[in-house]
Amino acid sequence: MSKGLTPYNAAFKINLEKGITGVYPALTINYPQIVIGKGRLLAPPEFATATTTAARLDFTWVNNAGTDSTNGTDLLTILLYNPLKQSHVQAVGVATRSSQTYNMTVPAQWSTDTVHVWVLFVSFDGKINSDSRYLGDIEIQ
Repeated sequence: MSKGLTPYNAAFKINLEKGITGVYPALTINYPQIVIGKGRLLAPPEFATATTTAARLDFTWVNNAGTDSTNGTDLLTILLYNPLKQSHVQAVGVATRSSQTYNMTVPAQWSTDTVHVWVLFVSFDGKINSDSRYLGDIEIQ
């Protein structure tokens, strides 16, 4: 974190510098550069996502935590942003890293919309988190 900045202000600064591109009034969001979280916890591994059921996103990953780190007990947080609806949903602490799968229900009115997806992990006690990982944009069934 930058010296003298609150966590909120530090996040705002990072996202303003990296996540917004263009020249006013033609500004755009560079979604892959948006940072949802920064921390010293083990970073999220690669994720696979699928939309095999209406209004649901399925996530799978490999537990990359060794017994000398979190042992896979840290908890997954997911953030979805729907630019068309200008809305977001989040799922906080919904699965352990070691569970390696989570199925997230999304609003039914998001069917056929494209959403941007970020994940991060938070320690079981809630005291530290990982950096966030952008998973890309995904069309909801």
